[in-house]
Amino acid sequence: VDYTTIFLVQQREHPVFFFEIKAAGHIHRTSSRAAADKEMRERVDDLRDDVKIPILYGVSAIGTKLCFYKCTKDTGQLEPELIPGHTKIVVDTAPRDHWEFDMLTDEGEQKLREVIGDVKRMCIQMGP
Repeated sequence: VDYTTIFLVQQREHPVFFFEIKAAGHIHRTSSRAAADKEMRERVDDLRDDVKIPILYGVSAIGTKLCFYKCTKDTGQLEPELIPGHTKIVVDTAPRDHWEFDMLTDEGEQKLREVIGDVKRMCIQMGP
């Protein structure tokens, strides 16, 4: 069974953070990582018009591996940068190293806490 679990955090019905989770085995398949990346980018596109804070963060979790997405509202800039496919060459559009953080390590925990802290600060500035 191939499915994605989505956790959307909102303040006053405005998206402030989202988390998409896939099973750990997907990290080994180029097509599964590409699908996860595409889903994240589509989710940003779907949510963007309703965002009221300066940055919308999303996290793609494949097992314990994390890839952090950051969309700046004013410019529409989205990180990580899109790696375009090619019509004649096989291209890994979502390399495994995009999921560079492991939530079970100190570094992964610190990065996740940093992002959540930034989201909380923006929500406080937005007000109740």
